[in-house]
Amino acid sequence: MDYAYVSIYYSLMTKFQLYLKQLGVEKASQIFHISKRTAHAYMRGDRSPRLNNVPNLVRLSRGKLSINAFFAEDAFK
Repeated sequence: MDYAYVSIYYSLMTKFQLYLKQLGVEKASQIFHISKRTAHAYMRGDRSPRLNNVPNLVRLSRGKLSINAFFAEDAFK
């Protein structure tokens, strides 16, 4: 696989997606109380958590995530 492609792929992911990828689907589904299918969809970027669920996901991460982790780096520019 081309290194540039992988670099671009990871640069487009939110911190939430990267955290899920680090945890893995099984552990992420347990920590965040979501289905494995939902965890996988969040990880791939097919779905995003609803805004009213974000504070609960931040709380369940126990300090690993903040509100900003759910938005793209360039979303506020």
